[in-house]
Amino acid sequence: MITLWGRGSSANVQKVMWALAELNLQFRHVIVGGPYGGTTSEEFKSLNPVGKIPVFQDDNITLWESHAILRYLSRKHGGHLSIKEIDQPFVDQWLDFTATYFFPPFVGLFWQLVRTRPSDRSQELIALHTNNLGAALDIIDEQLRKSRWLATNTFTIADIAAGVTMERCLEIIDLHQNRPNLTRWHGKLASREAYKTVVATSYEELRAK
Repeated sequence: MITLWGRGSSANVQKVMWALAELNLQFRHVIVGGPYGGTTSEEFKSLNPVGKIPVFQDDNITLWESHAILRYLSRKHGGHLSIKEIDQPFVDQWLDFTATYFFPPFVGLFWQLVRTRPSDRSQELIALHTNNLGAALDIIDEQLRKSRWLATNTFTIADIAAGVTMERCLEIIDLHQNRPNLTRWHGKLASREAYKTVVATSYEELRAK
């Protein structure tokens, strides 16, 4: 039995939920984190010493870090998310790009524009994160000029990892400006049923009041 700990409004939890939906895997969802609390409990800390979501359990396997969970799902449960050995280095490359280059400025800008009251926002940080996020999106657009999907010519967990931010990017940056390849890719992502049910959802509970 698969158990997923985390709230559905978390981008990192959505990555795992999207993969589970793609694979039609049933799971028990324990809602914790953010306004729901629960991540400082002894039970949760015993699962993840970092105290962050998501946490994933599959029988006797317990994992945290969303990209490690995506790799596990692609290897164990496979299906159309299985990765050919020859493609694995490229999938890993774009998973790491998302974690180190793409996701940080997105989170920084999202935090400033959505999770911070207007009076408390830093225009300096907004400018910095906007510039860095735009640079990352330009790199993605150039990659998609050469490839149908992000890492290979087939849909992989790399598309899930990077694609989960697209819905929120629409609100905080001009996502499609001079990025025709990214626009095409985003359209394909948005047409997937798992994207519609997992990613294209409300995150109003995160907005600063």
